[in-house]
Amino acid sequence: MQCEDHPNVPAIANCDNCRTPLCGLCTNYTDSEVLCEKCVTIRETEQFVSAQSQQLEQPDHSLKIESPEPENFPPPGRRKFNTKALQWSIIGISFLFIAVRMVYYSNPVTNQTVGAEDIVRDMELASLTQCLLVFREIGMGLANGLEPDASPRCADSNALNIITAMEDDIRVAHPNPEVYGYTQIYVSRNNPDPTVVE
Repeated sequence: MQCEDHPNVPAIANCDNCRTPLCGLCTNYTDSEVLCEKCVTIRETEQFVSAQSQQLEQPDHSLKIESPEPENFPPPGRRKFNTKALQWSIIGISFLFIAVRMVYYSNPVTNQTVGAEDIVRDMELASLTQCLLVFREIGMGLANGLEPDASPRCADSNALNIITAMEDDIRVAHPNPEVYGYTQIYVSRNNPDPTVVE
């Protein structure tokens, strides 16, 4: 199953609300759910509307009724001047913004170096996150009493996971965690959350 927004990336979870398949970059974890971006926006909107409606339902005892004061409108000639001044201010700020952007992009060597480092770091973090999500899924299966299977594995691993049976526990470990800079990555039936050891 592939990610809905990234068809070349395998899905690691489904949205609990709309069942859309998600990759590690598209997955949003809340306290109790896994959601896609659209469903996160919907939940935040529902929470905001709920909070606003609760505020509206509570009476405001500090409300005072005062007599309205007459409004003083500026003369029509002055309003035209303020509008033109505002328009010229916006035009000036826009030109300044464009000039700053042109100076910033005129030095491509610095920008490419910083961008390449950021891209590599983001890719390593995304790869580790995706691997931890695979191990989380394995751990949840173990906690629910499923027999371990060595085939679900991280994308950077060509070898099968290592399954070790202990007295009353089963442990599934990553075959080569050194790829991510760790000595151990594993889950067990008693501890389904991924454990990472440096």
